[in-house]
Parts: sequence; structure tokens; C-alpha cells
Amino acid sequence: MVYIGDFKADTDTVYFQFNTRKSTGEPVELLNGVFDVFRDGETTPITMYSVPMHTEISTGQYAVEVYFSPIDPAAMPAGADYSVVLTRGTVDGIDVSGTVLAQFSIENRYTATDGTTAAQLAAIRAKTDLIGTGTLTVVSPVTAAGEINIIQGDTYSASEVSWTDTGATWPADLDTADSIICCIADEAELACTYAAGTITLDALSCIETASIAAGRYPYWLEAQWHGDPDTIKTLARGTFTVTHERPEVTA
Repeated sequence: MVYIGDFKADTDTVYFQFNTRKSTGEPVELLNGVFDVFRDGETTPITMYSVPMHTEISTGQYAVEVYFSPIDPAAMPAGADYSVVLTRGTVDGIDVSGTVLAQFSIENRYTATDGTTAAQLAAIRAKTDLIGTGTLTVVSPVTAAGEINIIQGDTYSASEVSWTDTGATWPADLDTADSIICCIADEAELACTYAAGTITLDALSCIETASIAAGRYPYWLEAQWHGDPDTIKTLARGTFTVTHERPEVTA
């Protein structure tokens, strides 16, 4: 079991990985795995819009994503601890139901050191949440919600991934920016170009996409003007999903 952190109440998704092995240490597949999230010491799982999903990266290695969206918003309040539990599944013929895979908390270990009040933080958040909320017209594999979906190991031309601001929220001087990048969590920083109201991701080679680990990451578009100090503006945010490279086909 791992503790994966204390998260803000407006966090969308968290990720972690786990392994399954035989008693000899050899990696083995998890069969019929079902996951649930429990709050504090409660014995009934939280009813969520989307239950935790797992993706097999390789035999015995799995990535799990947990959406912070219960059917009842009060079911996942701040100031609580949560456990991700494997409530059904077998490994090497052994029932592993009840295994606690990970724990996290929501604003349960945060202490403001500068005297900032909750009301002040809420007022700041109300303004920062407006960043990048303009309407975007996008091109596949970017969805209308700003989500990017690519396949690890595939090649993408510059024209395939782009964003067009139809809500007129981007800076009027964006064409003077020294650089525009798509930041994918801690995985990658991809260069972009801007022209006539559209930001286009530079072409991605199969080698570049293969180097990004499969998973679901937050991303943001960031423009930068060099100066003293530099000026940096976030233009849009969303989710960048990298699907595991398709398996090799053999005769």
C-alpha cells in the first residue's frame, strides 16, 4: 500500500501504479479486478460517477486512475482520508479481495502558513479558475472538451493537434510570444506554434510519442514572453491521455 498524497478539493483525477506477482516473484496477471474507494474507516464504498479504472501496462503492472467525482458531492469532502481497495480479483489463483492498494487525502494535511483564510483562497480560486475557460474549437485527436487522446508510438502531423480560441479569451498579443508550449504534467513539454487564432502542436514522431508513458495526465497550454521577469500566461487546460502502444503482430 502507498500513500499518494494530500490533494486539493478541486482536483479532478489522481493516478498510481501497482504490481501483481506470484509467490516466486514472477509477474502475473490480475483477473477480474474491481476497485472501490472508501472514506476514513467506513465499510461502505463511495458511490462514484466513474469507479477507479485500471490499465495493464505490462504483465503484472497496472496503472489506476481515480476520478474525484462521486454521485453525491458530499461523499468526498475535504478533511478526510480515502483508501483505494481491490474489492474483487484473483492473482495466480488466489483471491486478493480486500487488498488496500493506495491511500490519499483531500485537504487533510494542509496548513496555511501565511494567515490566508478560506474565504481569501476561495476568492483567488474564483479568478484563477477563469484561466483558459474560453470556448475552443479543436481538431482530432483533441476533443471539444479540450482532452487530447494519442496512441503511444504513433506519428502525428502538426495539423492533427490544434486549438482555436472562439471565445476571444487569449491575449491579443499572443502572436508576439517567444514560445508556446503544451506542458504534460511532469512527462513532457511539447512545442507549439500560433497563427491566425489557432495554436498547433508541432509534429510528433513515433519516437517522441513512444517516450511518453501511457497514462492520463493534466496538461496546460502556456505562452511565454521573455523579459525581466518573464511573462507567462496559461491559455487552456485539459487532460492528455496516452494509450499504451499497440502490441506487435506476429505471424
